[in-house]
Amino acid sequence: TLSEGSALPSIGMSSGEAAGKSVFDLYADRPDVLELHRRALAGESLTSTYAGKGRAFETKYAPLRDADGNIVGVIGVAVDVTESRQAQEALRESEERYRALYQDNPAMYFTVDAEGTVLSVNQFGAEQLGYAVDDLDGKPVIDLVFEADRGTVQRQLKRCLRNPDQVESFE
Repeated sequence: TLSEGSALPSIGMSSGEAAGKSVFDLYADRPDVLELHRRALAGESLTSTYAGKGRAFETKYAPLRDADGNIVGVIGVAVDVTESRQAQEALRESEERYRALYQDNPAMYFTVDAEGTVLSVNQFGAEQLGYAVDDLDGKPVIDLVFEADRGTVQRQLKRCLRNPDQVESFE
C-alpha cells in the first residue's frame, strides 16, 4: 500500500489518488514492475529503469524491515531521469557531428594551444604527415613544419591567436 505523499508519475497519478492503494492493483498491467516488488519482498535490493508517457524513471527497490529484521514491505524510490537521458542523447549526437566534421573529414585538422602544442589532430591529418594520431598529441606543431618554413608558420599561428574569430588558411 502506498503512503500519503508518495506519487506515481509513471502511471499519471497524484499522491492523493495513489495513497492507500496496493502497488499490485496499480501495476496489474505491468508484470515487470510486480516482479520487482516480489523480489524486494523476498529480500533483494535492486534498481530498474522505466520509460513511458514521455518520461524516464530510475526506480530503486529495497525490502522494508521491522525492528526484528522481518520484511514488512518495500521501499521504492523513483527518480525522473528524463532530462539526464535527453542530455546524454544530445551529447551523443554532438559527438557524432564532431566525428563527421573533424575526425572523418578528408582535410587536415589540428587543434593547438597558445604555445603551439598539438591538442588534437584528425586521422587524415596525422596520416598525411606519416604519423599516428597519438604520436602527435602533445608535440609542438612547429616541429611538423619544414625548418625553412617555420618562421612563416609561427607568424601565421600568432595571427590566428590574435584574431580567434577569423578563419586563416595558408599553404
